[in-house]
Amino acid sequence: MRTSDFDYHLPPELIAQTPIEPRDSSRLLVMHRDTDLLEHRQFPDLLEYLRPGDVMVFNQSRVIPARLYGRRADTGSKVEFLLLRRNADGTWQALARPGRRLRPGVVVNIEEPESPKSPQPPFTKGGLTDLSDEAGVTEKLSPFLKGGTEGGFSPGLQVEIMASHKDGLKTVRLSSEEGIERFGHTPLPPYIKETLDDPERYQTVYSRQPGSV
Repeated sequence: MRTSDFDYHLPPELIAQTPIEPRDSSRLLVMHRDTDLLEHRQFPDLLEYLRPGDVMVFNQSRVIPARLYGRRADTGSKVEFLLLRRNADGTWQALARPGRRLRPGVVVNIEEPESPKSPQPPFTKGGLTDLSDEAGVTEKLSPFLKGGTEGGFSPGLQVEIMASHKDGLKTVRLSSEEGIERFGHTPLPPYIKETLDDPERYQTVYSRQPGSV
């Protein structure tokens, strides 16, 4: 089996760029396991399918604003990070760009734009690993790295490079984890081009515990 077996064409006009209103009018795809029949319904219709003893799984994980922009403390050059997961020792695994120049010991000052935290650039080529030069992707830079995000910037959160790994990931340490909420941007999928007017709409209504990227 190859990952390409799961490739399919999805016309851009069929991708919702903004959340539907009201929220509970979103679509619901129902699959009948006994017949493989597919039904296209709306979310309020869910009650028609629930039976005593059914198990419901709720996604309570909140998406964190894991994308950080900043400048190297030593050279002033622009850097962006995508935090992936928190390690037991308090460090983070992250993708960084430009990654090859970020050696252990380098400190990056994360900066807070005075303008709204959106829009943010999509992932290049549609993949998380595309942020890392060490993953072999160098063709495309975000608007921030090219030299221009609107709004002024003031020094804020610091990120220190602790280690570089062969897979292109970095181990980084943040000077303050509380700064993620203040300085971070919500990492949107590459197919979402519109600005989020309300970042809370990117969360599930059950979200409680931060942790998703």
